[in-house]
Amino acid sequence: MEIDGIAFHVEPRQFKKDRRRDNSATLKGLPVLRFFYDDVVHAPGSVLAQVREVLARGSLRWPQPNQPSYQGHRGQDGW
Repeated sequence: MEIDGIAFHVEPRQFKKDRRRDNSATLKGLPVLRFFYDDVVHAPGSVLAQVREVLARGSLRWPQPNQPSYQGHRGQDGW
């Protein structure tokens, strides 16, 4: 889950870094949910409902230490 705020996502470099991290997570089978700060603060019920929906699907595939793609706690891609 990523919480976006204008203050940290206006620079092209940060925007690109975030998208690369999203792609890396997706390739590892991890869904990426992005929320604006305002949504988290002013509509937490909606945010929670979306997170619960993803968890209810039960299709998360967590990286495993015995897999070639596993890079420890955090790899170069931020995951």
